[in-house]
Amino acid sequence: MKISTRQVLTISTILSLCSLLVPTSLHANGNNVANDYDLKDGSLTLTATSDCSEGDPHVVTYTGGGENNIIIDSGEHYVMIKDVNIDAKENHSAIDVKKSATLHLILSGTNTLKNSGPHANIHVPETATLSISSENAIDTNTLHILNNASSFDSTAIGGSEKESAGTTIIHNGDIYIETGGTGIGGGSMDDASGTAGNGGKLSIEGGTLYIKTRGQSVTSWGKFTSRAIGGGYNFSDLGGKGGNGSEIIMSGGNLYAIDYFDNVAIGPGAGYTYGNVGTMKNKKGEDLVLYTLTLQDPLLKDTFLSSLVYDGKSDYGMTNVKTNADGNIYVYLPEGVQKIEVADNNGNVYKGKIANHESLLSTSYVFESEQASSNADTPPSAGDQSNINILITLMGLSVLSISYMIRKKVN
Repeated sequence: MKISTRQVLTISTILSLCSLLVPTSLHANGNNVANDYDLKDGSLTLTATSDCSEGDPHVVTYTGGGENNIIIDSGEHYVMIKDVNIDAKENHSAIDVKKSATLHLILSGTNTLKNSGPHANIHVPETATLSISSENAIDTNTLHILNNASSFDSTAIGGSEKESAGTTIIHNGDIYIETGGTGIGGGSMDDASGTAGNGGKLSIEGGTLYIKTRGQSVTSWGKFTSRAIGGGYNFSDLGGKGGNGSEIIMSGGNLYAIDYFDNVAIGPGAGYTYGNVGTMKNKKGEDLVLYTLTLQDPLLKDTFLSSLVYDGKSDYGMTNVKTNADGNIYVYLPEGVQKIEVADNNGNVYKGKIANHESLLSTSYVFESEQASSNADTPPSAGDQSNINILITLMGLSVLSISYMIRKKVN
């Protein structure tokens, strides 16, 4: 059948109109996806290096919230999540960074990611990279990750069930994690003949990071909990090995990482056989330990801080670090620190000495070395000078008297 020119134009017009009715593609190469995206229109998948940047990221919102998620299939991408609420349930990760891909995640407002596993809430497998930062350094931009508290295989950030974690870099921001599985690190498993996921690499440069893992169980070989940071837990009652601990570089930040029993929980995954311990160092390669600092007199609660100096060193990052309701911060420094100074954004300086890795810091505290220096540099008052003059006069009279007695005796 021969098609007339008019019919061709009519078909072309219809196809053009139909294309206007089709939603924007959810599978984007980065160059044709709008920088502002609402997940109510569907899950967002980025598949190649995009033209976004730290200063001009994809801005993702989610009107109403739901199960739709963000998938970084390949390439390197900057994505700002702005008051996003994703409940991925058991279906998938809320944010899925595929192997060899990189996501720079920027926090704006209050964001909540929920998951009931076995998928990691933010999936960062081996060879993948995730960095997290706040939109700015003075406002509270938060990320809440809430996983099933009774599920061991529900990792917050890192590997899904059985998987090892990739690399996570926390520049700053407020991050709160509550999970039954690993907080940041390897995925857990139930396999007597297998090994749970390793903890991967973690770098913390600033921010406030609270991790509470609620998973705990009793097996025939003991009572164990999930790690806040580190290797996955192999909770098989018949054997199996836990994942290796994380390689942690910590150069700043406020880190509170505890398990079900409120113990510090950083290290290898539990199992019939534990994984390797892992490491925690600063950029100089020095091993680090936890110091608990309380800013009191006056009590400084829920307040951003600007700097920290320990034994004269000021190389600890404090961007987006703030105290909790009790005025505490939790920092990791080399063993043997003696003196601490912490300043808030108003210029108030809290000082104190370390005892048993703890210190109560006060604005009125003065170090002994400062007191000695102050005494040496302070000129005498008028009253003090008068007393000094009297003392000098008396000393002079004493010398004259002794001299007179000696001459008299000689004569």
